[in-house]
Amino acid sequence: MKPDLITRPGGVAKRLRTMPGHFTVDRVGDWMPVIADSEAQVVRLLDEREYALRVRQQIDP
Repeated sequence: MKPDLITRPGGVAKRLRTMPGHFTVDRVGDWMPVIADSEAQVVRLLDEREYALRVRQQIDP
C-alpha cells in the first residue's frame, strides 16, 4: 500500500483522494500548496526545500 502522507524536513505531502496518484505538497515557507503528479516529484520538491533551508541557515545563522 502506498503512503497517504509523506513527511520530510522540507514539508508535508498528502495524497489527494479525488485525483489518484496526485499529492498536495505543503513546503516550509510557501504560502500555497503545490500539486505533484507522482511520489517521485513529491520527494524531489521536499528535498529541494530541505536543501534550501540548510543553505539559508548556513548564510544566516
